[in-house]
Amino acid sequence: MVAALFAVHPLHVESVAWVSERKDVLSAFFGFLALLAYAEYVRRPGWMRYGAALLLFALGLMSKPMVVTLPFLMLLLDYWPLDRYAEEDGFRRFAVLVKEKLPFFVLSAASCVVTMIAQGRIGAVASIESYSFGERLTNTLVAYVAYLDKMIWPVNLAVLYPHPGMRPMWQVITAVMLIAGISSAAFLWARRRPWFGVGWLWYLGTLVPVIGLVQVGSQAMADRYAYIPLIGVYIVLVWAFHEIFHRNRFCLAFAGIAIPAILMLVAGNQVRYWQNSITLYSHTFEVTEANWLIHNNLGLALAGIGRIDEAIDHYSEAIRINPKDSAAYYNKGIAIVLQNDLGGLFADYFRAIEIDPAQDMDLNIQKVISTQGSIEKARKLFKTALNISSEHTTGSLNNMGALLICQGKIDSAISKFQKSANIDQNTAALNNLKLAIRARQEIDENIAELQRLLQVQNDSETCYRLGNLYMRSGQFQQAVIQYEMVFEMQPFLKKNLMAMAVVNAMDGQYDIAAIWLKKLIALEPENAAYDADIACLYSAKKNKQETFH
Repeated sequence: MVAALFAVHPLHVESVAWVSERKDVLSAFFGFLALLAYAEYVRRPGWMRYGAALLLFALGLMSKPMVVTLPFLMLLLDYWPLDRYAEEDGFRRFAVLVKEKLPFFVLSAASCVVTMIAQGRIGAVASIESYSFGERLTNTLVAYVAYLDKMIWPVNLAVLYPHPGMRPMWQVITAVMLIAGISSAAFLWARRRPWFGVGWLWYLGTLVPVIGLVQVGSQAMADRYAYIPLIGVYIVLVWAFHEIFHRNRFCLAFAGIAIPAILMLVAGNQVRYWQNSITLYSHTFEVTEANWLIHNNLGLALAGIGRIDEAIDHYSEAIRINPKDSAAYYNKGIAIVLQNDLGGLFADYFRAIEIDPAQDMDLNIQKVISTQGSIEKARKLFKTALNISSEHTTGSLNNMGALLICQGKIDSAISKFQKSANIDQNTAALNNLKLAIRARQEIDENIAELQRLLQVQNDSETCYRLGNLYMRSGQFQQAVIQYEMVFEMQPFLKKNLMAMAVVNAMDGQYDIAAIWLKKLIALEPENAAYDADIACLYSAKKNKQETFH
C-alpha cells in the first residue's frame, strides 16, 4: 500500500512529468536499490553486498543529492524493521551501527559540499540579505505542516509557491504545536509502535536538506521536495490503518482499492496542467498570489510563440511585484526589441553600410520617433537589469550596444560590445564588435572621401550624402550643417527638408523638427501625412517633458 501511495499521489506528478526533474526519479531509484542492497547485507553480511549498497548510493547522489540523508534512513531502518538495536547495550550498539555507515556519511558530506559550491556559483542559494533567519525559520516550520496538508488534500498544487517572507505567528504556533505533538507521540510509542517513530523521523529528516533553512531559489516549498520524505508518512498511515482495522478485511480491501483509485483520478487531472508551459503557468496563477517568477516564465513562453504583447504585460507585472527581478527587466527589453523588429533594424544598418553608407535613409518621422522611443525603453530595461544583478551582464551590454547601433551611436556601441567581450568571449559580442569597428572605419573613409570631393565641387548632392553619413553615425549636429548647406542651394528639395526634420527629431529637437515639417506642408498642403508627423512630434515632446518632471 505504501508503494501504491508513492506511485500515484498527485504531489509526485511534478517529479515525473517535468523533464528536468526526472533526476528525482533516477535518484530515488538508485536510493531504493541501495536500501534493498543494505537490507540484503544485514540479512547476509558481506563486503560484496555492502559495496553494492555503497555504489548504488553514490549513483543516487550523482543523479541528484536528494538521497543525501540515506545513511540516517539506514539507522532508522536498523531500529525497525531490521531490529538491530539490542536493548541491553543500546548506545554502544548505536555507535557500532554509525561506524558501520561511515563511508556513507563521507559520501553524503562530500555531496553536500559540492552541491553548496555549485549552487552558490550559479546564484541559486539565496543570500542572508534576501531572506532573514527569522523568515527562513518560520517558513521551515510552516512548510513541514504544509506538505502534510497537501498530502492529505492534494488540491491547488503549483509548480512554484512564492516565498511569503515572515510567516504569520498563528501559522508558526500551530505548526510548532502539531510537530511537537506528533513527535511526542512517536517518542512515547517508540517501543509499542516503532513504525510510528521511524516513519515520522523519516519524514522530518529527509526534508531537512530542502526545507529552507538554507534557502535555494525563491520558493517557499516545492512538490518535488516531498517525493521521498512522504514515504515516511505513508508508512505511519498504512500501519496505523492496519492496526485499527486489522480485524475488518473488507475495510482493508476497500481502502486498498479506493484510496489509490481516487488519488489516480486527482493525479490524472494534475497531469493535464503539464501539457505545456502556458497551461502550467496559467494554472499556477490561479492557485498562488504575487508570483513574480511565474509571470516572468509565462512571458518567456508567450514570447516563444510570438505573443509578444502579452509577454510584455507579464514581464511588467513581474517587475511590479518584484522591482529587483533583473531577469524580468532583461526579458522585457528583449521583448521590446522583438516587438519593434529592432534586430532587423540592427542588421539593416550594417547591410546599408556594406552597400552605400551615404545612401538615402528611411525618412519616416513617425517610424523614427516610435523606434527611438522603443530603443530608449529597451535600453533602460537592460541598464536596470545590469544594475540589479550580474546575471545578465554580458547579454545586457551586448543588447545595449546593438540598440546604440540602431540610434547611430556607433562609438558608444563599440564600447558596450568591448565590455561584453572582455567579460565573456561570447561569439555574439565579438561578432558585433567586429561589425561595428568595420562600419566605423567604412563611415570614416566615406566621410573623408566626400569632404575631399566638396573641396573640388561644392554641390547639393554631395552635401546631402555627407549629411546622411553624419546622421547614420550619430553626429547629428554635423548632419544639420550639411543639410542646411543643401537648403541654401535647393530650398525646395523635399528629401532634404524631411532629412532636417528627422535628424532634429532623432536629436530630441522636436520644435525645430516641426518647423521643417511645416516647410514641407507649405509645398504639399494636401499631404495629410505631414500633419500626422507634426502631431507625432508634439506627442513625443510631451512624453519627454513628462519623463523629466
